[in-house]
Amino acid sequence: MTLISEVIAIPEAVHPGDFVLKRSEGITHGDAAVADYVATPELACRFEEALALIKSALTSGSSMATYRDDSFGAGKGHFMAVLAALLENHPRGRAIPDLARVVAQYDGAVLGRRFLHVPYHLVGKQSLEEAVLEGYLGYVASLHPDAERPDEGGAS
Repeated sequence: MTLISEVIAIPEAVHPGDFVLKRSEGITHGDAAVADYVATPELACRFEEALALIKSALTSGSSMATYRDDSFGAGKGHFMAVLAALLENHPRGRAIPDLARVVAQYDGAVLGRRFLHVPYHLVGKQSLEEAVLEGYLGYVASLHPDAERPDEGGAS
């Protein structure tokens, strides 16, 4: 008889935040985010909607926004990490079997292009502007530590 612990890894202890993926960590932990991702037919539809929105923004040259509104633990962070992996042409992201049709549909038009993903959190911020703008400045500074920040007199 095969024990379940012989088939999957079972942790000795589980803590409330163990299965939460912070969006800002999903970009840098792409392998972990896509390693065991299961895209249900419903999730494949949500990825198709997200990529259609991005394609529309690219085609029209206009900014567009959307949001995910789900309960705690519903998988928002993992969804966004996998979407980022797809947009970054991450090989394992593109190889998720249940997303093959969506990847093929948007390959070239969206997937395969270059994007700058800016991770940030709203936690502890006083406003959306503070989170987005400070998140952007902080992320760009991490990519280009020697560059002068625009808010320090370098650009107006």
